[in-house]
Amino acid sequence: MTRHCLRMKGAAVTLLVLLVCLSGVWALGDSGGRVKGSESISPDIWTELRSLRNMVVEQTVVLRNMEAKLRDSEKQMEEMKRDLCHHRTLTKTNSNQSLGDQNDNHESQVWNLKTENAGRHKVAFYTSLSNSGAMYFGPFNTETTLVYKTVITNTGTAYNQTTGIFTAPVKGVYYFRFTAMDRRGSALLGVNLYKGVENVMHNGIYNLHSGNNEPISNAVVLELYVGDVVYMRLPAGYGLYDDSSHYTTFSGFLLFPM
Repeated sequence: MTRHCLRMKGAAVTLLVLLVCLSGVWALGDSGGRVKGSESISPDIWTELRSLRNMVVEQTVVLRNMEAKLRDSEKQMEEMKRDLCHHRTLTKTNSNQSLGDQNDNHESQVWNLKTENAGRHKVAFYTSLSNSGAMYFGPFNTETTLVYKTVITNTGTAYNQTTGIFTAPVKGVYYFRFTAMDRRGSALLGVNLYKGVENVMHNGIYNLHSGNNEPISNAVVLELYVGDVVYMRLPAGYGLYDDSSHYTTFSGFLLFPM
């Protein structure tokens, strides 16, 4: 558009110069003076020159209008540039704010998980029967509660090393496991797992061969209320063996609270 305006401006200047020259001729003619060769200028040429003058005037007006439009366009472009810069600034600010909000949200979730885990009960224990090397235990004439003396793990202190009894500190579902072994031949090997006064599980075998390490093991999942007790008992007439290798054990942990 600028080049077009320049071309029109150049044409207008040329025409204006031509009109100035012709105006001098017209002035001499009107004052009665004589111009060499003026007799050869016909009325049609004068009419065309007047038309040409009018066209120059019209082109000048058009040129001015185009210049005004050009200024308006340049002004609009400047406004668009400012709007674009403002939009980019807002976009960057919103993006940074969004990332900041996401980070804050993640940090909040991590904090909530830490708080939640900190408030949960952590319960787990692992024990072994002997605390003084090789030991044969039983048989007895009556059923006897087993007290596992070697406490390897007791998170939450729910297992009582003095009584051999586990007491549930929180309502939930628990997992319990036991192992047992005896080396005496022609003898009964086995244990009972109790929940309160209820015999939940019996596991036992008859060992035929002396000197053989005859092991047994089993596990159970129990739903317990706060204060419920779980413990192991040796049935009457049964025997066990344990040493530093921890053959005869009692363990458990909280699966999830309820």
